[in-house]
Amino acid sequence: MQWKEVNIAVAPRATDAVALLLYECGSNGAVIHDEETDECGRIRITAYFPSQPHIEKEINNKLQVLATGEKLSLAIAWQPQVADETEWLYTWQQYFHATDVTRRCRIIPAWEVNTVEKNEINIIVEPGRAFGSGLHETTAMCIRLLEKYVRSEQQVWDIGTGTGILAIAAAKYGAAAVKAVDIDEASVQQAVKNVQRNDVAAQVQVERGDLLQNLTPPKNGVDLVVANLVTDPVVCLLAGVHRFIKKGGHLIVSGIIDTRIEEVYAAVKRYGFIVREEKNGNGWYALYLQQEE
Repeated sequence: MQWKEVNIAVAPRATDAVALLLYECGSNGAVIHDEETDECGRIRITAYFPSQPHIEKEINNKLQVLATGEKLSLAIAWQPQVADETEWLYTWQQYFHATDVTRRCRIIPAWEVNTVEKNEINIIVEPGRAFGSGLHETTAMCIRLLEKYVRSEQQVWDIGTGTGILAIAAAKYGAAAVKAVDIDEASVQQAVKNVQRNDVAAQVQVERGDLLQNLTPPKNGVDLVVANLVTDPVVCLLAGVHRFIKKGGHLIVSGIIDTRIEEVYAAVKRYGFIVREEKNGNGWYALYLQQEE
């Protein structure tokens, strides 16, 4: 796969809003270069998108809508060359370092595993080109909820696993069996490597799939499903996940931008779930839900 790079110069007050929009549009990661500003005092954001027809026009239009609504001055520059797979894989990894996401849990990139201090729970990640380093707010909120609610002997599913980071976290927090699913074959391959790297292969099964399609509901139902996606797939998941979760079972959903949280609340109610806890940070929400019995 090939990738296109876009650089956007924007006022510091709007960096989060622009980064959120890029993620909603399908970026596999955005870097905010807040250590440097241009002559107008703007901060540069770099993002990558799969090279597809009309992607530049689509993203530009959405950025201009945001700029008009927020009265922003944007400078948008697409790189004329297309990044190949190898170049894209590692360009942004210089920004990924060991990070504590809870008091107990530390995310460690594979290239730092021998050089940093360990915590009680350590998740070693080689991101490759899959989404999910643990640095994104949505991933961190999901890990915090997993730490609080995963119990031993539980069966957990991670839908849209990316690097496998949430599946690995569930296993390390004590889940007896974890199924990790992703539609992207490269993500599946990377998740398998990370599962092995973290010595949880006995607990975690990784497979390719599109949300819940072609999955077989277990006899007694899943105790907990976690899904760090974006808003539309979250709503789609809510519509069908009741067939897989046991009565009174739980669901963690994230990747929900704050401007669309009301849509998700409506879907939660429509499909028979109750909000037991919510977290929010930097414009994103994560919800811990229970299926009505």
